[in-house]
Amino acid sequence: MSTIIDYIRNLDTIIVLLVCGGLFLVAPSLKGLGLKLVDLVKGYTEKDKKPVEPPYVPPAVDNIDWPVPPPAPTPVKKPGILELVKEWDDLYQICQKADLPEACEKIEEAWHLLQKSQLDKIEEEKQDANK
Repeated sequence: MSTIIDYIRNLDTIIVLLVCGGLFLVAPSLKGLGLKLVDLVKGYTEKDKKPVEPPYVPPAVDNIDWPVPPPAPTPVKKPGILELVKEWDDLYQICQKADLPEACEKIEEAWHLLQKSQLDKIEEEKQDANK
């Protein structure tokens, strides 16, 4: 640092005047650049001073219960004996067309069990009606 100060002290007067005159001529063009630099620094400092805006949160919807309940299940109509017989017969026919003899045998076994349970229900209803 002392070498720079010694160098400036040893400059001739004419050189110092020429450097000062050059700065005087260049100063107006540097003024705009200086103002932009000052505005830039102020913008950063003002931006830091501004409060941060919270993120946008949409208003609450009051007329909806959350979570939305699932739709009510539609009641399933219990099939009567005729619909049940038709479904079993259709299944049996499809198994025969597909050449599935084991499936046909199982359907016959299950059908006999179903017939027994239906007969038991019918007998119970008759007994209840007689009492």
